Amino acid sequence: MAGQWNVSRIPLPPTRVQTCLELSPYCALDPAGQGHKGNVPKLLLSRCGIEIAASDNVGATPLCAAARKDHRFVALQILAEKSANLNGRCLGQKTALHLVVEGRNIRLACLLVDMDSLDQNIGDEQGWTALSYAAGQGDLRILELLLTRSDLELNVPHAPPIYLAADRGHLEVVRRLVSLEVVDANQPYWDKSPIFIAIEIGSHGVAKLLLEQGSRQDVNAKTSLGDTALHIAASYGNLDIVKLLLQDDRLDFAGTNRYGESALRLAARNGKEHVVRSLCRDHRGRDIYHLRSAMEAASNPRILYFLQGQLMKHGVEHGVRRSARLARGSSQVLESRTRPSLRRSARLPESRVSGS
Repeated sequence: MAGQWNVSRIPLPPTRVQTCLELSPYCALDPAGQGHKGNVPKLLLSRCGIEIAASDNVGATPLCAAARKDHRFVALQILAEKSANLNGRCLGQKTALHLVVEGRNIRLACLLVDMDSLDQNIGDEQGWTALSYAAGQGDLRILELLLTRSDLELNVPHAPPIYLAADRGHLEVVRRLVSLEVVDANQPYWDKSPIFIAIEIGSHGVAKLLLEQGSRQDVNAKTSLGDTALHIAASYGNLDIVKLLLQDDRLDFAGTNRYGESALRLAARNGKEHVVRSLCRDHRGRDIYHLRSAMEAASNPRILYFLQGQLMKHGVEHGVRRSARLARGSSQVLESRTRPSLRRSARLPESRVSGS
């Protein structure tokens, strides 16, 4: 195989022709680079009646084989045939487009995307489309290429591109996707929205970008366990994201999950002292009930002593306000009790005068 070799026409039965065509991406290259590249597939494709769209025993078409091995010359020859099956599936239910996107093969991707008969919304056995792979890999070039198709599905049901990009911290891909109004910034995957996974992996940039989407981003969305973004950020001790969330007036600060736990309680239980202090500095964190609940769950003495101090401080303030309300209430009751008697005493002389 290392030297010069000649290509000859040999009569083959149709089954052997198809086998050779499927193998041609592997044998069509001259290892010495001496110029015979593509002769085998060219000869095979010139044979009348050959089934260019046929699949092998695992479902792979010749185009899939060429795409998987990055044999662009062979793929070009196959694509030039009218009967080429662009949407044929191979192992894992992947199409040629899946394979070239996975392989970051921008040249072959350009060729395929330019074909009108291509269905770029086909999902593999896991439901991933070509856009899902591009977003998950952070491949902005191929993502932009796919976006040139007007029939592209942006909110893939089983593999949301925005979630996959957020899960891997691909900030620029997330930025490009949220720039499209049709993209659902809250689309969940495995019971988590993009903001949840960005918080879990500590991707401050992605989380900040998603929170900047305003009304498009639901800051109070919950998981099946009732946890919100604030619960997760507090649990993981992600102070930067906690501070970002606290800036949003829509935030349900005191919201609890299915177990009755607030974000403050979770932070105290997980030993996230810096988050506990940040939450308590917020005016919404001075609720007596939640302070006591957090004290019960505190995992270390420092957090416990801090919460006790907060409880005493805000508890006294709460007690003073409560005493003031009670005092005002008592005076009003006393006044309401004395006024009628005063009115009666004021009427008595008048009645006596009239009686006399």
